[in-house]
Amino acid sequence: MPEHSAHRLPWRALHDAHSVAALVLPWLAFTLLIGWTMRNQIGTLAIADPDDAMRLLEVRDWLGGQSWWDVTNYRAGGAEGFSMHWSRLVDVPIAALVLLFDLFLPAEAAERAAIALLPPLQMLIALFILRSTLRCLGFRDAAANIVLLVVPLLSLVVGNMVPMKIDHHAWQAICAIGILRLMVDRRAMTRQTLFAGALGGLLVTISVEGLPFIAAACAVFALLHLMDAHDRGLALFLAGLAASSALLFLVTIPPALWAYPHPDAISWPHLAGFTLAALAAWAISRRGKPALPAVRITLLSLVAIAGAMPVLATFGLEGVAPFGNIDPLVKEYWLDGIQEVKPVFRLLPDAAAMLGWMVALYLLALATQLRKRLGSDNPRGWFITFVLAGLMLALSLVVFRVALLAQLLMTPLLAAMLHDTLRTASRFDNPVLRVFGIAIALIVLSPTAGSLAGKAIVANANSQVRGSSDIVASDCDLTRLAGLPAGRMLTSIDIAPQVMLRTGHSTVAAPYHRNQAALRGAILTFTSPAEEASARLAALDAEYVMICQGTPDTASYAAASDDSLAAALLADRAPATLAPVAGFDSGALRVWRVR
Repeated sequence: MPEHSAHRLPWRALHDAHSVAALVLPWLAFTLLIGWTMRNQIGTLAIADPDDAMRLLEVRDWLGGQSWWDVTNYRAGGAEGFSMHWSRLVDVPIAALVLLFDLFLPAEAAERAAIALLPPLQMLIALFILRSTLRCLGFRDAAANIVLLVVPLLSLVVGNMVPMKIDHHAWQAICAIGILRLMVDRRAMTRQTLFAGALGGLLVTISVEGLPFIAAACAVFALLHLMDAHDRGLALFLAGLAASSALLFLVTIPPALWAYPHPDAISWPHLAGFTLAALAAWAISRRGKPALPAVRITLLSLVAIAGAMPVLATFGLEGVAPFGNIDPLVKEYWLDGIQEVKPVFRLLPDAAAMLGWMVALYLLALATQLRKRLGSDNPRGWFITFVLAGLMLALSLVVFRVALLAQLLMTPLLAAMLHDTLRTASRFDNPVLRVFGIAIALIVLSPTAGSLAGKAIVANANSQVRGSSDIVASDCDLTRLAGLPAGRMLTSIDIAPQVMLRTGHSTVAAPYHRNQAALRGAILTFTSPAEEASARLAALDAEYVMICQGTPDTASYAAASDDSLAAALLADRAPATLAPVAGFDSGALRVWRVR
């Protein structure tokens, strides 16, 4: 080793340590601030989102002895419960932290500590991946830490990585930016692309919601092949995807269910599609003489057909839209109230304006950064970033849940624009103008500006959404229900997971599409005339009826008709078959026992 290199290594290591500390310390400060702000919610286990509550229930059941292979919820739905479509993989880090904290904390405190710490740890992982991505794209040294300015302004990212947000969305986001990081790396591209495909297998195993991202990544590799017939990225990516998803399928799905396909979770038609697509792409990559562009387009179309054929042949259009065959009544009173499945024109103004601003920022990046970045040391990486972010942004206009990935994938573009803007603002001689310019740049060059504009248009927009966000904030203290003898309880749909989390009661239905028959039964009961609802209660084998006044879903049931059961209960006109339970006969939380 040359002498001068030997002297440089310690200094480089010291510099890297400082660079890492510059990332970790602000993250730590942010985590402590968020933790302090949310201390009451953490202490009372005030989980607002039904999916986060259900995820914790699933972890509890697993740690309580339920099999790794069994993700059935036995406290909702029919007598045998219903199978969740979630992957057990997401339960692993939660359970690991619970067991770790359980070594020196009481059981309840260990659980609260685990779900409070995990989401900030996910944010730290995301920061490191994005920082590494920026370094691959040419941001040098401390400049890569500009992610500390960009990520906190990505409202969807922050909203999914704060304490108690333990559902699978954050892990999907981490997988997506991990794939981007591997795709833009110029070193050992064969290995990196295989690893990217393997990470894609983890993404879709966590949830089939990741399939649109996989399709977008494949589209990027197809474009690269069209530009360079010798590029084997598509074949390598699909090979890694097929191998990884097959392996994860074997370790998460019990052998007895291998032959039973489901459109809402990775099963054998998806694995067959990945494998056929990989084989077709590999056959194309083995061609000796590059074909004409028109021939290459035709061959790439055959890869797409090979991948889609087993899924469409097995599931039909349900393979593309798993919610396509949902019951109309369930759709009206449940699915239509979920923001994340809506297109942009059906969103609330703040969310729609945020997406519109993201589109404007992307177009601005195209105009100001594309030519410059394609002339950098890593034009391939920047091309991948621009195309992949653009495709996911376009998809987010169709399904809002994709917007989380789109925001993260736009981070390099936002960082590039912010970096140039901050350099310009730093040249102002007047310190007031300098600070003001930097503040304006941080707001304008982030999706936050659009969200704020939308909220200004309709100040009370959030109150118009049916959902669960008001449950914890209402006057309904669900822990009081734990004092009643355990029984089967008819509740509004979105509150059911919180009831099961905080008490020993079971519920008639829970807000998941595999629980569709029970969902229809619960909705019909609440929206039917009171006398008809009494007969339905007997069929549902419910022992209690509970409502939390003021929650959006209860109001929507009552709006069905003036003589609906929900309307009667809100007006204190309960049918004779329901007897008020002492202690719950007044106030926001009302309970009746079925006679």
